[in-house]
Amino acid sequence: MGFIFTQLRFNLRLFLSHFFSIRILVSVLLVCLPITTVHAATYYLDASTGDDNWTGTLSSPQAGHGPWKSLSKVNNAFLRPGDTVSFRCGEVWREPLVVSYSGDTGNPITYNSYGSCDDTNKPVIDGSRHIIPIDGWTLGADGNHSANLQAVMMAPANNLVTNGGYDVDASSWLYTEWRDSTACGDNSGGCMVLRIDSHTDQGGLDLIAGKNYRLSFRAKMSTSSSFPSVRVFDNDNTGDIFLDSGPLTTTTQWQSFSIPFPVNSSNTQITGKISFRIPSNIVGSEELFLDNVILQQESQDILSVQQLFLDDQYQELAHYPNRGYDPASPNRLYLAAKTSGTVASFAAGDDLVLSPTQEQDLSGAGIHIKDIAFRIDDCEVLAYDIPTKTFTNTQPDYIVTPEDNYYECRTANAVGVDDAYYLNNKLWMLDSAGEWYFDEPLQKLYLRPASGVPDNRVDASYQIYGIYALGRSNIVIDGLSIRKVYRGIELGQATNFIVQNTDVIDTESKAIVSFGGRYGTIANNIVLNSAGDGILLDDATNITIQNNSVSNTGTIGTPRFNIAGIRLVSGINENNNLVDKNTVINSGYLGIQINNMSTASKNYVENACLVLSDCGSIYTNGSTNNGFITDNTVINTIGTIENPAPQYTRSRGIYLDKNADNVTVTGNTVINTLYGFFLNDGTDNTFIKNVIYGSIEYPVYRSGKLGLNGQPPIYGNHFESNQFIPLNGDFTYLTRSDVDIGVDTYASIIGNRYSLLYSETLFSETINGANSSFSVNDFSGWKNQVENTATAFNPFAIALLNIISVDGINMVLNSDMETNIIGWGKRGDDYNLIDLEPETGGTCADGNCLRLTSTSSSASAYYADRDPRPSLVFGKYYRVIFDIRSGSGSQLMSVSAGEYQNGYNKRGQARYIAIEDDWQTQVFTFKATYDSFEDPSDPGASNYASPVSQLIFKIDPLKTIYLDNVKWEEVSVDINDTQDDTAIIANATGSTVVYQCDDVITDLSRCNEYVYFSDTAVVSWPVSVSPYSSKVIVWADNPFRDTDRDSILDSVDNCPINANPNQIDGNNDGVGDGCDVDSDGIADSDDNCPNSPNSDQLDTDADNAGNVCDSDDDNDGLADVIEDSNGNGMVDVGETDALNPDSDNDGLTDGDEVNIHFTNPLDFDSDDDGLTDGYEINIGLTDPNTSTMLLLGDFNGDGVVNVGDLILFQQQLLND
Repeated sequence: MGFIFTQLRFNLRLFLSHFFSIRILVSVLLVCLPITTVHAATYYLDASTGDDNWTGTLSSPQAGHGPWKSLSKVNNAFLRPGDTVSFRCGEVWREPLVVSYSGDTGNPITYNSYGSCDDTNKPVIDGSRHIIPIDGWTLGADGNHSANLQAVMMAPANNLVTNGGYDVDASSWLYTEWRDSTACGDNSGGCMVLRIDSHTDQGGLDLIAGKNYRLSFRAKMSTSSSFPSVRVFDNDNTGDIFLDSGPLTTTTQWQSFSIPFPVNSSNTQITGKISFRIPSNIVGSEELFLDNVILQQESQDILSVQQLFLDDQYQELAHYPNRGYDPASPNRLYLAAKTSGTVASFAAGDDLVLSPTQEQDLSGAGIHIKDIAFRIDDCEVLAYDIPTKTFTNTQPDYIVTPEDNYYECRTANAVGVDDAYYLNNKLWMLDSAGEWYFDEPLQKLYLRPASGVPDNRVDASYQIYGIYALGRSNIVIDGLSIRKVYRGIELGQATNFIVQNTDVIDTESKAIVSFGGRYGTIANNIVLNSAGDGILLDDATNITIQNNSVSNTGTIGTPRFNIAGIRLVSGINENNNLVDKNTVINSGYLGIQINNMSTASKNYVENACLVLSDCGSIYTNGSTNNGFITDNTVINTIGTIENPAPQYTRSRGIYLDKNADNVTVTGNTVINTLYGFFLNDGTDNTFIKNVIYGSIEYPVYRSGKLGLNGQPPIYGNHFESNQFIPLNGDFTYLTRSDVDIGVDTYASIIGNRYSLLYSETLFSETINGANSSFSVNDFSGWKNQVENTATAFNPFAIALLNIISVDGINMVLNSDMETNIIGWGKRGDDYNLIDLEPETGGTCADGNCLRLTSTSSSASAYYADRDPRPSLVFGKYYRVIFDIRSGSGSQLMSVSAGEYQNGYNKRGQARYIAIEDDWQTQVFTFKATYDSFEDPSDPGASNYASPVSQLIFKIDPLKTIYLDNVKWEEVSVDINDTQDDTAIIANATGSTVVYQCDDVITDLSRCNEYVYFSDTAVVSWPVSVSPYSSKVIVWADNPFRDTDRDSILDSVDNCPINANPNQIDGNNDGVGDGCDVDSDGIADSDDNCPNSPNSDQLDTDADNAGNVCDSDDDNDGLADVIEDSNGNGMVDVGETDALNPDSDNDGLTDGDEVNIHFTNPLDFDSDDDGLTDGYEINIGLTDPNTSTMLLLGDFNGDGVVNVGDLILFQQQLLND
């Protein structure tokens, strides 16, 4: 906004005076007007048929009476509690509305509409005027159109007096006391009282020499007429008196006074003072009552353009450079600083290329410096040193107040090398369609339309305020429309106010503002196209912001400093504000910011962080916060591509910053954000039942520095019953800290659900760039060590890409390290101490391998450290396969492809892997591009079309790894569109919504192929979603299913359950060796003897162990080696049958006969008594090893012991 201040320096302190058109004379220039009393009146305004000489009490003209015409009439009218001012719908006023009086509790002063009104024809307060040139438009040789403009009477500036309405108290005034509306008599709000022989003063008035001012106020005496006086003078320098009213005739009735005066002084800037006084010669206890004290600069006959519209579309102020000045970076607007400095002074880089004429015409230009991710300093060029290309910059004049330009131009801020800036507001910069420039001294407008001539198409915005209600109380603004002003509605220090059903559109600064407001409601309004904040509350308390639609804030024109669509900032500890059910779309920086003890609930925030970075859709900070962020829906917080400093492109869904504590974050749905939650130095915060879906990098990211007195930077937080569904292979949690505190200190974590669709890695903690001692990586480790109540969606995995073919040779020439480690190098702070050696023997996967051991700092092994080095092709895909194991227990390490000239400039995103002491095969596939921290449109891309690169394996301090069989090859891939893998059904409304399949899924053939993320239950349509909640579904029949996560899809993987990226199939039987260890053509998962070939799968005893690996094939209790003692596979004499569990068919297994019954497994009747061994054992009355006949004797009494005795015995047994 630096250009604005340049244009408006001389005249934008004007605002109110010419709207008080009734001249009030004392002596020569003062008139006293008694105030009549009319209670609860309704006044009507009609810009077309009204007349300011009428009473205003009729809605349409009737017999010489009817509505008022102008806002000047309203601004000067004495309104009382309960009065209403109604604006006719469809009418337009091109002047501001000044709320001059306050209502009372229960009797507000209301400003609303009448007539046949709807959203398309609300009464409009328009701060622009239609441009009609004095002598037409002229087309120049440079392609720009120019026009000489007729000057207009400008609106005066704001009231220089603080708290001149006394509606709440008499603060900012000395030696006085405050009275409420009852004590003040026939007056709205409160007033100030001054006693005999006393005075009341207010200093710090910012006056400008050579300008004309007007002092307006209302006054009365308590019991009799008197002659008080007022003075305005220079309080700091010369003591010059600018106004000395002399005695003013004042009665016991309220009267209005308006006194014009010039400021003549040798000083340019004066700190003035105003003083009211009652002389000492008045007898008795007389009191002076004062109200509505207004001091303003008089209007001038000059036009100053703040915004320009062509065919009602916003045009950009001429700037340098233009977007796309570098063809390799079409979105780039910024130039880069060459040397470090400050905002006040820094040197430009080589990309600032100007002609000598342009170099000499930089003083007074706007310069906008992005010296840090979340701020643009909007400054003005004071001087430019051509030989050194050094800018000297300064703070532009304020348009309204310093508070209006919070963070405007902080000249002391540091500017680093390559920090960004751009210039604007010079005629020579006007070289592109859609740009303009205004020469204020000459009153000449320049414009370059995209097509045609500008005739009758141009509107210039020049008005400061739409509605000015500073310090007023008990007012209602309902159903109006404010357009094309600098600031929409000013509610500073206002109390008990309502702004509702009102549109504020096309504001250059802020739409609705309240500094220090109390007990107000801002509801059901539309805020659209604000170059700054949408709704701003600063140090305001007990304000409700509800059901507003706020769109396009901080995104209008070229980038300038802005904060939020809805912004609550705090200067006190108890704000108690509510931001509820609002829709905030397209914010340059924050979507919603809340302050202490405030609530953001049930809001919908989309596309935040479009201009500035280090940002959040919903943001809060500050200790003793005690805020609530509940049931909000956040969508698309991706960050800006404008920023040339790639390390700062950070955007978050919900951002708790700088010691935020005791914040409750519950029931939110966060969709498609760079980070889901970001917690920076926060303590005792609670996150419950949130859904973080589709985070581009990390669902949860925490960062902390060492607290006071050695306290942990971030602790005592609580995460419970949240769902985390990233749509990539990165961590669910990533933490960064200056101290090793561990996740167990950082938070209690209970019952959360995690997606393992793309990765089993859940957590990493870095301490000053290295992994901490507490680096739990995969889900099983997380569940065992951190969160035993955790659950995961893990019925299958999904690949992010599918390897179609291998298109190149292995670029690692020494891949197996069998004879040496030539080509491998080491890197680290303790270079000479890093142990990078060949390893032999059983510690390697096969043959020899490479060993890397780090010291007290991290270390890397990389290939290649000499020519020929691999050369990558920008945009191609590459796969790295390697065998690896840890030599120091569980650890986390990274693998990346880095540029040879700068190992930290990644050519592919680093992949973290968790390794153990057992050998494992890892696969890492990446695209040759910039890492995730860099701008993909960086012009440097052209310099690295074929960068020479290295493959880097990095480990933490005091760690060891073994590396073998490394392959690095170009591949062709199919990319998985992860949007097909899952879907989220989010209901951001206050009612339950029922969704049909075609509301969610584009391919209706898949409707029956989805399961719920929450419990894997099959989705049955229709699906009901409760208010302000969401459900996530997963495509179960996904063709990119990759169970073993080796980038080979299950449908084509010759070993889908075990990672085998090389697809080795030694016997060419169609089953990969990783799945067919014995190479018998039967996959291990189906093989009843996976370690021994048995293609016939013979399993005699049906125990699912094939005979070739079954020690007892017939499962009779005798090992095969006992039954077939000579191992010839035949039943020889004296051997039982190894494939028959009952060799003698006596009903007893061979093992039982030998081991339990001690009978002969080769003789079905071991005691030759005619009863089989099995029969005797089963009956249980006889011994199979002792003849039963001998025991029976002559059982049938025939005198002979023979088989007849046995038969009779058996018959009796059967009968029994």
